[in-house]
Amino acid sequence: KFWIWGAITTVITGWLGNALPLVGYMTREKMDSKNIEEGRIQFKINIYTFLASIVFFIINIVEPDKIFQMASALSISIVFVQMLPFAPFSGKSIFKWKKIMWLLAVIPITFFYVFIQLIS
Repeated sequence: KFWIWGAITTVITGWLGNALPLVGYMTREKMDSKNIEEGRIQFKINIYTFLASIVFFIINIVEPDKIFQMASALSISIVFVQMLPFAPFSGKSIFKWKKIMWLLAVIPITFFYVFIQLIS
C-alpha cells in the first residue's frame, strides 16, 4: 500500500543526500502460498548471512583485521534479530513456514551470537 508520509520522508531524505525509502508498506491477512514462499526465501537469506558471518569470523582468525571482526559481528547481529519470530522480522515468516526449520536455525545462530558477544 502507498503511504504518503513515507513518500514525503523519502523525498526529503533523498534531497538531504541519503534516501530512506518508506513509500509503502505490506499487509498480510493469512498464510497463503505466496507467504509460504516468502518464508522459504527469507530462511535462505538468513542462512546465507549466517554463513557469511562464519566466513568473516574465520578470515579474522587467519588474518586479524577490524573490518573482518566488524563484518562478522554485524552480520551475526542482523541474523539474530531477523530470526526473532515477531513482526516485522523475517523470523515470523520463517516460523509460519516451518517451525522446525526455524528452530534448527535459531539454535546455532543464538550460540554463535552469544560467542561473538563474549569474545568481543
